[in-house]
Amino acid sequence: MYLLADISVTAFPPSDSLPSDVAELIAQRDAAYDELANFEEEWADVLADNWRTIAEAKDIESAVNAARAGKDGLKGTSEVAKARDARPRVVGVHRVLTQNLRAAERAAQRAFRPAAETLEPDALVRLRESAQEAENAYRRFMDARAAFGAATGIVRFVRGWQNGDRPDYNDTPQNPLRADSMVPEASEPIAEIREVIASFEAPFTADPLVTVHTANGQTLELRRSQADALVGSANSGVTLADA
Repeated sequence: MYLLADISVTAFPPSDSLPSDVAELIAQRDAAYDELANFEEEWADVLADNWRTIAEAKDIESAVNAARAGKDGLKGTSEVAKARDARPRVVGVHRVLTQNLRAAERAAQRAFRPAAETLEPDALVRLRESAQEAENAYRRFMDARAAFGAATGIVRFVRGWQNGDRPDYNDTPQNPLRADSMVPEASEPIAEIREVIASFEAPFTADPLVTVHTANGQTLELRRSQADALVGSANSGVTLADA
C-alpha cells in the first residue's frame, strides 16, 4: 500500500531465518506500518491536501440528492464542517503514527545490520546451488537447440530432394538454420526459435529441375517455374525435353 507519509520501509528476510530479537523488532515495525496505513485509509479524505474540495463535493452531492427527493438539502452538519473540525486532530494523530513507524524502522535496521553476517553462509550455499542449476539448465538448452538444428536440417533435406537437388542426409546436432539455409538474425533464444519456425511454416511448393530445349538446339536445366514461364511464350522457342 502507498503511504501518504513519506516513509520508506525495508523488506527483510523471513522472520524464521532471523534471531528472535531481530524478528520481534521487525514485527513491531510491521505493526506500526499497518496501524499507520489503516489510519490513512480511514481518514484519507481529511488528510488530503485538497480536503476542502473533497468535502465540498460531498456536500454538493448530498444537497442535490436531498433536493431531488423533496427534502431539505440544507439540514444536517456539512461535510466541510466535519472535515474542518476533525482535520487538526487527525493530522496530529497521523504525525504521531508517522513518528512511531520511523522509529520502529530505525530500530529494525539497527538490529538487522549485525545479524546480516550470520545469513551469509546460507546465502552463499543458495548462490552456488542456483549457479549449478543455471549451468545445468544452459547445457540442457544447448543440447535442445542442437537437436532443433538437426530437425531443421532434415526438413531442408526432404525439401531439397523434392526440388530435384541431391543433398546428403544429416541428423547430427547442429546450429538451427532457417528454411532458406540462412543463419537466423535473432540472437535471443526464444526469438531465434520463432524466426526459424516461421520460415518453415511459410508455404512450400516443390520447384524441381527440368530439361528444356532452346530454339538454337541447346539443352538446359531450369526450375519448373522458370520453364513454365518460358514454354509457350512468344518467340521463346523453349520446349520441355519430355514434352
